[in-house]
Amino acid sequence: RQTLRRLQRNGDKNDKGGINMNRKILFRGFSPDETGEKTIYIEGNPIKGNWVYGWYCMYPFGGWPCKDAIIPTDKALNGEHCFVKVIPETVGQYTGKADKRGQKIFEGDIHYETEKSPISGKCEYQEIKHGDFLDFWSIVDSYGFYRVTSRGECAAFDEYTTEWARIVGNVYENPELMEESA
Repeated sequence: RQTLRRLQRNGDKNDKGGINMNRKILFRGFSPDETGEKTIYIEGNPIKGNWVYGWYCMYPFGGWPCKDAIIPTDKALNGEHCFVKVIPETVGQYTGKADKRGQKIFEGDIHYETEKSPISGKCEYQEIKHGDFLDFWSIVDSYGFYRVTSRGECAAFDEYTTEWARIVGNVYENPELMEESA
């Protein structure tokens, strides 16, 4: 409902008056597992596990209340129905864009600007976020995604961002990157 309102407000309509939805809807979340290959940090505490990519949902996992889950796309497309419990804070939406190396960009990713930033005039790390962000220069295909420097300065996330930035990590595995550019 909120996304529909945001798209309508941005005027991203097709010639029949409908909303253009020409990006893939995909989420990622971190599933805790002692044998996992990755380590993330939540409030400074290390947690081992793996990233799961797919569709976001809520699932009871044998009891109420429901917990955050991802239905892995690779399994769902093969006819398997499984729900993987994920840490809610780590769930991030796919932006529909890739960086200059072709890597998919998700909410929570940290990208490094290889050209001088129009925000600060220098190369720096920036976090990709999702939410209400309006900017005079915003372009309608950002779908509510924007970027934030470690100093809290915001700018639109648009096709120019993907031309001169590359993903170098995310705020859960590499929190020190955002601290470095402060």
